[in-house]
Amino acid sequence: MRRATSHCEFGADDLIELDSLAGFLFVAKHLYSLPDPFTPTLNGWYIDIVEERFGAEAVRQYIEREIDDPGLKAYIAYPREHQLARSRRHKVSTTPYDKVKQWITQWQTEPIREVGDVDPRLPRFARWGRDASEEMLVEVAHDLLLAEDTFLLPYLTIFRFRRFPLNFERLLTLAESASSDIALAAIDALAHIEHPTVHALALRLLQSSTENYEVLDLLIKNYQEGDHVLIESALAQESDKDRLHSAGISTLEIFEAHSTTFCAESLLCIYEYGPCTSCRRRAIQLLLSQHLLPDSIAREARYDSNFAIRELILKY
Repeated sequence: MRRATSHCEFGADDLIELDSLAGFLFVAKHLYSLPDPFTPTLNGWYIDIVEERFGAEAVRQYIEREIDDPGLKAYIAYPREHQLARSRRHKVSTTPYDKVKQWITQWQTEPIREVGDVDPRLPRFARWGRDASEEMLVEVAHDLLLAEDTFLLPYLTIFRFRRFPLNFERLLTLAESASSDIALAAIDALAHIEHPTVHALALRLLQSSTENYEVLDLLIKNYQEGDHVLIESALAQESDKDRLHSAGISTLEIFEAHSTTFCAESLLCIYEYGPCTSCRRRAIQLLLSQHLLPDSIAREARYDSNFAIRELILKY
């Protein structure tokens, strides 16, 4: 999955932790000031964080009191737009599949505006698939299995958040496509499937590919004892902070779903080298739960910049 991008604010959680709502406002202003914002409105994750910590009413009052710029207020899109988005998360899409078919046939002819390494024409297919009914997804799956190569990418993207409901043999083949975009979209779709052939694919790709950070998602539902060696290798290969962040998130989800004492080296790598303070906290939590946290790290973490990590250690 596309977990991390050049627009990911690794320090945002720290700023909010250290400076409360003023830290949140600093982050929002920074993202709003980017010449080419990743999204037209602030990611709801930031709102969820401050609401959880300070309460919805306090957040509303702060935004009303501190923000005069109507453009910035519209970018933060709070509270009405955020509440509407949250209420739509579990609703079935009302866009008919016939309309989506039109999007698919026209998608390559639409004007494109690059946003980092993300094609902005594709997310609407993922959003539609996330909200589509099971019946619509079965129809989409039938069409994907017959689709020409030109239209595979939007079809695969529809299954970024949902399980493919039919025989997925073609997806296994596409996951090894010469087109990196198609291969990664197929991996995204296969990540929802628990099956020995998906596990075998993950091992094959991890042993042969340099793009290991995406492949790790296949192990979230398919991890087996011994796979930790390949996970450690995948993390060790990553020097790019965005790719390491993505690999770290996948690794955390793997070991949160599959309890094992063989997680230590991977989790310590995330703690030592990961750029995201939230991921480092999750790594510490897992190490503590398995009684694997080294004393040297416990002593160091007592003074961590993330107060949540300090609290975990004090309770240890």
